[in-house]
Amino acid sequence: MPAQTEEPIAPDELLPLRTGLDPMEAQVMKSVLASEGIDCFLSNENMGTLGYGVRIDLLVKAVDKVRAELALRKVAVLPRRVHALPPSVDEDDIACPQCGSTRVGIHTGPVPTLIPGLKTKQKPGERWRHCIECGTYYPEGARRHFDSFFLAIMWGATLAGATLGLMWLIRWLRWL
Repeated sequence: MPAQTEEPIAPDELLPLRTGLDPMEAQVMKSVLASEGIDCFLSNENMGTLGYGVRIDLLVKAVDKVRAELALRKVAVLPRRVHALPPSVDEDDIACPQCGSTRVGIHTGPVPTLIPGLKTKQKPGERWRHCIECGTYYPEGARRHFDSFFLAIMWGATLAGATLGLMWLIRWLRWL
């Protein structure tokens, strides 16, 4: 039986150097490699910046792989999850519905509302999550659909009130 030989790798072939990176980690590593004069490519770069939990792969040419590894040895990135979740929770299923971040922790205590300073109590048996990236609070397992609608109504009412107040002030000044 003849020995199997591996197909030689072309010097310009892109090889994965790091996989499953957050957008910020990928940009830092890309900047470090660019400062060393090493060309690199980020897969899913544009989709990763949208914040939907898309992971990015860092790819370099086969010729530059050793130099790139040496350049990235001096880069220290934060661990993926800087919060402590109980071991019974499957961390892969947790993502913020607002920004897609996996930096989500369990929230205990009163829950902030859209009105600043107003907080509501959690219902019995209800668990809330808090996203460290965007600051969103949401009930576990819930999908948020119309958050922007309520925010738009609030801003519309605020701007309408300010406009009516300004119109009243102008008419009152004309009356004087």
